[in-house]
Amino acid sequence: MEAELNLREIKFAAFDLDGTLIDDRGQLIGDVHGAVNILRQRGIIPMIVTGRTYDSFFSLNLDPSLLHLFHHDVLLNDGNVVCHHQKKTFDVKQYLDSALCKQIISLFDRKAEFVMESNGKHVASSKSAKLKYCMLYTFPREKIEVGHKKEFHFDRVTKLFILPKETIDIAHQLRDCYCEVADAQFLNAQVISPKGICKADMLGHHLLDCFGESDLGRVMAFGNGHNDRLLLKKAKWGVAVQDSHPSAIELCDVHLKEPIYNYLLKALQTPEAPHVINEKGGI
Repeated sequence: MEAELNLREIKFAAFDLDGTLIDDRGQLIGDVHGAVNILRQRGIIPMIVTGRTYDSFFSLNLDPSLLHLFHHDVLLNDGNVVCHHQKKTFDVKQYLDSALCKQIISLFDRKAEFVMESNGKHVASSKSAKLKYCMLYTFPREKIEVGHKKEFHFDRVTKLFILPKETIDIAHQLRDCYCEVADAQFLNAQVISPKGICKADMLGHHLLDCFGESDLGRVMAFGNGHNDRLLLKKAKWGVAVQDSHPSAIELCDVHLKEPIYNYLLKALQTPEAPHVINEKGGI
């Protein structure tokens, strides 16, 4: 028997940002205001859960009227940083070990360039690394300092971006290190973050702390990337948007062929809920 979306069971809607709500130019994809308003009218609390860092999130200069529609807590760095988007304050859950950061930079010193996020700010190992990072995340150049690796401060590091000069199997070389290694899907860049950080688990912790939710059983999740796959799998209803990564499509309930707004119009304004068109896979 096919499962169905029961809207009465949904209390939260978690949205990825890049590729889900905004395109690679930072522009909204379709009628995002309308889509989020549809959810709010049903008493569903919309939240942003993104891999973006503090500075890269605010550099988007999203319309305040749009942000006002979302819960004030934005989960950045795949949930490792909880930011109050109105007060612009943030709380970090875990930091990368400083000795590990030094070890990684030493290991790839001549084979890669680096950008490090520490205490919400960014520093690049070279002008080239700075330009590549800005291309990757549509990030303003003035927000990144350039400093020699010897001048890096390794305390309070939340993310380390490795930009290889040649093909390197970074994940394999760091397989025994206590960290997460993710593909940035551009310029062969790799993102190093604290161990155990993923959107699904961090959102679960946040909902428990703030709302007393025991799991993601009342969450509808929207995403498109590899880092969204577990969120789509563990949520009550996982929606992979158009042009999603294959791993996100594999683990979702529904893969959209239309903009989110059009989907929600049908899903939330018709008596019958849509059927699952894709069984969630397993990991």
